[in-house]
Parts: sequence; C-alpha cells; structure tokens
Amino acid sequence: METKNRTWSGETMISTQKIWQNIRRFWWVFVICLAAYGVITGRDILNTMRADQDALSRDTYQASTLLYFPHRDNEEGLAFVVLCESELVVNDVNERLRANGYASYGAGDTFAIDWVGNSFGLTLTGEGRERMLCMAQAFGDSILKSALDVMGREGSVLNEASVLPCVVRSNGAVTVYEDASQRNASFSLRDFMTWRRLMVLCAMIFIGVAFIFVAILLDRKVRTREELEAVLHASCIGVIRKKKPESRALALAVLSRLCRREETETVAIVSAGACGELESLAGEVGKTVKVVTGMNLAGQAAAVTACEEAGSVVLVVCANQDTIDEVCQAVRTLELFGTPFLGYLLIQ
Repeated sequence: METKNRTWSGETMISTQKIWQNIRRFWWVFVICLAAYGVITGRDILNTMRADQDALSRDTYQASTLLYFPHRDNEEGLAFVVLCESELVVNDVNERLRANGYASYGAGDTFAIDWVGNSFGLTLTGEGRERMLCMAQAFGDSILKSALDVMGREGSVLNEASVLPCVVRSNGAVTVYEDASQRNASFSLRDFMTWRRLMVLCAMIFIGVAFIFVAILLDRKVRTREELEAVLHASCIGVIRKKKPESRALALAVLSRLCRREETETVAIVSAGACGELESLAGEVGKTVKVVTGMNLAGQAAAVTACEEAGSVVLVVCANQDTIDEVCQAVRTLELFGTPFLGYLLIQ
C-alpha cells in the first residue's frame, strides 16, 4: 500500500465540489459584504440627495461674459489667464460688490475661464441674480483694466454679461435653466452608480472572493474521490452515495465478494475519522463474514484493537467530514500493524 502524505505546505487540490462546499459554508460572508456596501452606498446616496435638495433651495445663477485680449504668444495668453483671478482683480471686484450692497466674492462662488484664440470666456456661479450680473461686469472691467496697467495691452468686452438660473449639484455639476421655475433635481442611474461607489462594490466583492479562496486553501476535508486518490494509492472498493441507495448495495456486495475471494475469516471495518454509519455498514457486511469495527483510527486508540483482531482491514472515509490528515494518519497506523489492507469505502 503506497501513500503520499500532503501537509499544508504541500499541494492542495481545488475541486468544484470543494469550491461549492465552501461557498455554502461561508455564504454569509457575501451577505455581510453586500450589506456593508449597501450601508456605505446608502448613506452616500442619502447625503447626495440631501445636498442636491439643499442646492435647489438656493437662489443660484450662472453669469457669463466674453473678453477680447490680443496676445503675441501662448506665454502672454497664460499670463492673462493668471491675471483674471489674481488678488489684484478680486480685490477690485469685491470693492465694487460691496459698494452695490452685495456679498464679496468667496465661498460658494466659482470662476472658470474658457480660452480660445484671443477670446476668453468667463463663467461664474453664485447666489443672487443681480449680484451675479454685477460680479460678471466687475470681473470683466477689472480684468481689462489690470491687463492694461500690468501688461500694457488693451482688451475689450465682446458682449454684455448674461445671467441664467442654475443648480449646482453635490458633485459640482452645474445645470442651467432658462427660467428659475424649471429648477429641479432629477436623479438618474448615473447619479447613483458613480465610479467611487462602483469601486466600493468591486472592493466588497473582492473581499468576499478572497475570503472564500483562503477558506478553500485551508479546507483539508475530503470532498471528492480525486482528492482522496491524490494522497491514498489503494483500491477503492466502492463509493456509497447517500442520494443513490443502490450504490450502497453494490459497494457492500463487492466487499463481501472480495472477503470471500481473499478467504478472510475476520474483517475490520475502521473509519478514518468519525463516521456515523460504521455500525450499520458492519451489520450488513457481517451477514457473510465476521466483522469488527473501530471508530476514528486517526484519533482513538480503541480502533487499534479492531485491527489486531482481524485478518484484513477496510478503511471507511466520509466525504465532507473526514480530513486528508485523518486519512493519512489512519493509513500510517495500518502500515505499522502490517494488517492486510483490502481497500477503502468512500461515503459521499
């Protein structure tokens, strides 16, 4: 009888049965991961919706104006862009806003520049229609005045400042309307499934899969006949499947025939681990040959007595219950006694 003992540091067979069994054992890990994702995403979505609803209550407007500024090269154009939001310009704008009774340019206000050729489009968002109109005019006038003073080059305003109602969403997106009565915060699938939330979902799935993968690697229980054959090179007398009662009668018939052929007067049926069907198997086989039983040969000394009293030994292995280590330990024990080994029965 040849055996090959594979310890944890050695090869571990991964079968479909082993994967399925561990998924059934640890399905709750996926439930916890999905629940955690639901809690995290739910709070994020709720906060987003509250922020968007709060944005609807604000009297927000977008102001835009277009400036003309001729420049010789790209470097001079970049200098003009920097000047547009410089402290010199902002201070001048704030003086004009305060002089008209409006709040200064600051928190809640945004400023952007769209630069194409000699045209510089200014786009501002903030609260109050008249305030935003004043702010757009102040920026345009102050920028051109500062450009003339600092850069010595004259520009002009290409159009009058226009103001439209808008809503600034929580993600920074600005929705502009023709009429303030059109303001609304409609939500789409893209609003809910953002890249950040998608990455959180992928992370939760990865954690669940990684946990199952580690559980599979640590799983030492016998799941399939192939896993047993990888460590136990011996004859398989039969495979008893609980869902197929006919397989039990066939395996026991083969065992009885084998005992008669080997002229075995007494056969020991011992379990590698803790098999609950050992006594019933022994009762059925005992109709044709004397049987002694031994429970858990890998861990109980009482099972050794059964091997000493018998002329041959049959090892019973229970799938999804006995471990590879228990099977190897049982086989090593049998080798020490030198009792003839007829083979093994696998119960699935």
